[in-house]
Amino acid sequence: MSKKTFELTETKAIQVEAIEIKGQRSVSLRQMYKTRNDPNWKHGKQGITLPLEEAARIAKMITKFATSDETTFKEIEVGKKNDD
Repeated sequence: MSKKTFELTETKAIQVEAIEIKGQRSVSLRQMYKTRNDPNWKHGKQGITLPLEEAARIAKMITKFATSDETTFKEIEVGKKNDD
């Protein structure tokens, strides 16, 4: 079992874990958090598990999308409902 936590900020991280479900290799992504009072990482509510091949393709697609000159970023306000 391989697992790695990538710290994004002091209180937020993404945990990536290599898992196998019914013989299918997958990658599990979980949002993690910690508080000032407790320095240990805890699982957040958000996560996704993808077959290994899909995870690799999606990672490439996200990178291509996010770095494209054609991509424009929508500004949102935290704490406000942001409809598409």
